Amino acid sequence: MVINIGKLKSGEYDYVLDEIKEIVDLSGTIPLKAIIEINLLTDDEIKKACELVIKGGADFVKTGTGWIPGDANIKRIRMIKQFVDGSIKIKAAGGIRTKEEFLKLYEIGVNHYGINVKSAIEIVESFNKILIKNTKEDENCVFKNT
Repeated sequence: MVINIGKLKSGEYDYVLDEIKEIVDLSGTIPLKAIIEINLLTDDEIKKACELVIKGGADFVKTGTGWIPGDANIKRIRMIKQFVDGSIKIKAAGGIRTKEEFLKLYEIGVNHYGINVKSAIEIVESFNKILIKNTKEDENCVFKNT
């Protein structure tokens, strides 16, 4: 679900919370990701959105749909991670295009990644190049010459 950004930005927090709770109830045992669209929010609004998503009972906070221009803002995702403090999972989405961005998010402790197919292929290929290089250099490697 995408949280109601307009209501959040206008300070109608009870409305946003009630809507999240209703959708959580309707989803039953299906894990629910609540999308907060960080590219439309201030840092304070991101913290408030995370608070509402946690209180509402969603399983994940997701940074965006991928439709709003912007990037995977590592600083803001790190802030989300610190704010939620393990109480909810995080899915980073939008703008994850390189192995370096992926690794930064992995180091932060992001649980899931929204990566477009082209970028995913490029990221996997970059890891494969490292694996192939390392296995060719390691005489004892079981993957050598494969």
